[in-house]
Amino acid sequence: MMESKRGVVKYLLLVIFLIGSIKSQATHIRAAEMSAVRLSLTTYKFTIVLYTDINSVEPIGPVALDGKTAVVSGTIIRPIVRVDTSSFVSKSYGTLRIVYEFEYEYNGLNNDFTVAFEENFRIDGVANIGNSIDVPLYVQMKINNEGCGGENCQFNQTPIMLVPAVDQAAVGQVYTHNPGAWDADGDSLSYRLVTPRRSASAVVDGYVSPADPRFGGGSTMTINPETGDLVWDSPKKTGIYNIAIEVTEWGTSPLGAYQKSVVVRDMQILVVESDNKAPVVIAPNDTCVEAGKQFTALFSGYDPNEDALERDFYGGPFESSGAGFGPTYWSSAEKDQLDSIRFRWNPACDLVRGEPFQVVFKLNDDNIQPLSTVKSWNIQVQLPAPENVQVSEQNNNLRIEWDEYICKSTLDHYDLYRLSCDTSSFVPNSCTPGVLNEWGFDKIATIHKDSIGYLDQTVEVGGEYCYVLVAVDNKKYESLVSNMSCGNIGLDLPLLTNVTVDSTHKIAGEITVKWSKPLNLDTIQNPAPYKYELYRSNDVLGNNFGSTPIYTIEVPDFSTSKFEYTDDSLSTVDSPYSYKVDFYSDNNLLGSSQTSSYIRLNAVGKFKRVELSIDSRVVWQFPDTLIQIVYRIVNGVAEPFDTLYGNPNGQAVYDLNNGEEYCLYIETRGVYCNVTLVDSFLVNRTNTICVVPDDFNPPCAPQLSMDTLDCSTIETNSNLTTNTLTWENNFKKEGCENDIVTYTIYYQPMLESDFEEIEVFDSLTFDFSHYMENTRAGCYYITATDLKGLESARSNIVCNDNCDTISFPNIITPNADGKNDFFIPMPTPRNVKSIDFEVYNRLGKKVYSSVNNSRIEWNGNNYAGEELSDGMYYYSAIVTFYRLSSNDQQRVFNGWILLQR
Repeated sequence: MMESKRGVVKYLLLVIFLIGSIKSQATHIRAAEMSAVRLSLTTYKFTIVLYTDINSVEPIGPVALDGKTAVVSGTIIRPIVRVDTSSFVSKSYGTLRIVYEFEYEYNGLNNDFTVAFEENFRIDGVANIGNSIDVPLYVQMKINNEGCGGENCQFNQTPIMLVPAVDQAAVGQVYTHNPGAWDADGDSLSYRLVTPRRSASAVVDGYVSPADPRFGGGSTMTINPETGDLVWDSPKKTGIYNIAIEVTEWGTSPLGAYQKSVVVRDMQILVVESDNKAPVVIAPNDTCVEAGKQFTALFSGYDPNEDALERDFYGGPFESSGAGFGPTYWSSAEKDQLDSIRFRWNPACDLVRGEPFQVVFKLNDDNIQPLSTVKSWNIQVQLPAPENVQVSEQNNNLRIEWDEYICKSTLDHYDLYRLSCDTSSFVPNSCTPGVLNEWGFDKIATIHKDSIGYLDQTVEVGGEYCYVLVAVDNKKYESLVSNMSCGNIGLDLPLLTNVTVDSTHKIAGEITVKWSKPLNLDTIQNPAPYKYELYRSNDVLGNNFGSTPIYTIEVPDFSTSKFEYTDDSLSTVDSPYSYKVDFYSDNNLLGSSQTSSYIRLNAVGKFKRVELSIDSRVVWQFPDTLIQIVYRIVNGVAEPFDTLYGNPNGQAVYDLNNGEEYCLYIETRGVYCNVTLVDSFLVNRTNTICVVPDDFNPPCAPQLSMDTLDCSTIETNSNLTTNTLTWENNFKKEGCENDIVTYTIYYQPMLESDFEEIEVFDSLTFDFSHYMENTRAGCYYITATDLKGLESARSNIVCNDNCDTISFPNIITPNADGKNDFFIPMPTPRNVKSIDFEVYNRLGKKVYSSVNNSRIEWNGNNYAGEELSDGMYYYSAIVTFYRLSSNDQQRVFNGWILLQR
């Protein structure tokens, strides 16, 4: 077990050695990859897949690998067990696939560790790897247990590559490949091309891409980071080419997104000169399907040379269950023979997951120089929509019912959503689970999985309500949305149509209340005369109506359709009011209208704008298509000032002058959906409110980022003196003003020091390169300042620390030939403040020392400048680095030096 310097993260390095003894015995390895399954909190089963050349001088076989060992932190593990051997034979070359497995139990729950496979040597003659026979093949697999939080980790399985790793391409033709990575846990995967490695610490020296111009101009090689589709367009020169594909498995946890594992496929592509044309593949478009329901798709292809074709299918649907094929179809109507096969799958309900299933279709031709074409196809398995949602009236409530759910075995609960009025934006599709925000629905209930009905008792008289249902499974995935069904109630009682403020005043305010007669009253069962009693409550919700009406009107028949009353001597500045109407037939109380208040407007002055809110309870709706007109009163005259749409609550009036008073009210327009009234739009005015926009708050803190120093590349990284900072404003964040005029950068060179201002930038600058001599250590934060000089809170703090990495030679040859004449650290010291250096002979006597010299430059002489004799010497070096913390600045290095003149 190795521990990092500060003991923050522990690493387990597990290396499998399968190294031949001599070059002639090892010219066999073509490709390799690894995978792992977590069996318990501390035990993994590892799988190694090797692709070897069966034409080697001494090919790998049962004897050559049996008895090989794994070494884990110095402990030898036997045996590594062969579990499968199968031969892939082509007319050009043969490849043997060998699978090995072993288990290992490690200590600790949160450890990240790396498993590595290394073998000497690669196949000879790889075009893009110089002297490949002498270059080891090294692949590794990184497993991160720390990110998922120890015991909270699931028993994860890393991705498995299903498509074979050795392939053949032709000069001048597009070559395609997909590793067919299958993750049984349904985790998200990403792909990228990387440089093949020769060891844990080094990539293959001099490696170049197969698409490099030295192999012919105009060639490109790309990989789709989401699907893993590799396209080489097109090889220009024959030969064996090497590539490496890195597949990252992503997980989520309470700590955030993290890399569960990173696996690498190191593989070869044989490019030949051939008149053969690769098969043509016709694959379906990516699709979304519902679990528990069978679907089919057609795969087709043909060979331009009319060669016989073989089909290979790989992917998750075949690794899980239920996928298969229908009959094969042949057609000679086209110029070339068309071969088709029907794919069939009925994905089980427990296969619903966030990531799509991938099917890789590989079509191979039967030719002297065989070629193949690969296409990948993604299938997103969705939780099916609840079916047959119906709405009906039940005792002045609305009852929603639906069919029993097809995926009840994995169902956790239902979520019921409701929308009042405008349904024009509701356009569901088969690839959109859940209810989208833009549809405007509100979730009103969570319903037990065994239910097939729900009674909505919160509906209002005269309103129309539309419902959709979403199922949620035991993995918290949402289903596709159900059909929408609508209903309304209460049209046999009066409908309030207006509660409008005629005058805003502290004691002499006026409100006009209007209502309509019942629209669906049975006048035979409920005869004349009719009486309406209007009640007022001094609150929004109607909790204080009292027993005495403020207005009563009787009518002898049902012919009068509209009624109104102006309520005066009110405080429409300070007090809310709400109203209801009781309705009598022949002195019998039939019921009350729903309560409606006047729309009480509130406003808050902000930077160059006024933010609006309303405090009201009205029974009509505000569809987004209806205009709400904002009026401004200037010198006692009201004029249209701005236009809003839909519910004015939460909206704002923009482009105002700071320090200027604005007295505003809104003339709102509402409707009862699908209810026919004499006045189609219900026009109501709010109270008037006066407000002054101004800048009272500092800007929101920006978000700061910085390029971090990668100590693993310090040998080649030339940027060891400059920190590059970038930042973003937060204009779009709620409550943040767009009035920044400057940004200020603050710098802290060491943790023990204070932050100091180092640069100020205008509002259009979003990056800064901070150059320092021989160091990148330091922390930064940034602030924003607005027009009024108000400075924001500081941003997040970002820090860089220098690498405490240095190496020393173990030989010095001071013979003036310009090579190794001086003992100098490797590389030339960077981020080093000083080195105190001492040299001892084999008897332990100090023969040389230097103080505070970062280059040392010892020439093999003693204190007196006399040449020391050849032989072995020992050194001790106290290195002081430029570091972020003074506690981390010094490291001691001890070693030996061979002095040879």
